[in-house]
Amino acid sequence: MSREEEIDEWVEQGFALFAKRENEAAEQKFERALRYSAAHERALLGISLLYVSTGRGPMALKMLQKEQKQHPDKIGPYRAISTVVRISGHLEIGERYFISLLDSAPDTMHSYIYLGLAEIYAAIGNHEKLKPIVTVLI
Repeated sequence: MSREEEIDEWVEQGFALFAKRENEAAEQKFERALRYSAAHERALLGISLLYVSTGRGPMALKMLQKEQKQHPDKIGPYRAISTVVRISGHLEIGERYFISLLDSAPDTMHSYIYLGLAEIYAAIGNHEKLKPIVTVLI
């Protein structure tokens, strides 16, 4: 089994444990995966969802922002931040954050930033701001 396959297995085990509310064991699986692949999209999402569900939403956002800054060319942190922002309800803060990233993030990540913005605008119900982004993404 390759390292990548092991990491994916740990993440899947983490989600299975999280679904059974075995949060401590799930957190250990996600952390193990992230030790080997710090920007792994599903591992970041899993640990972030776990943090939010256990009252550690600010910790989740802080961790994700750190990973985004350390790995500005990786998809995982952008996607996980978008999800955490939506489920935490801090949509206006998320909007400002993603807009600010457009100036500093690599051009190759702009479509993921726009996707995050589109998800936020859809959650807010702001179709006026959503339409131009959808056009950019298509």
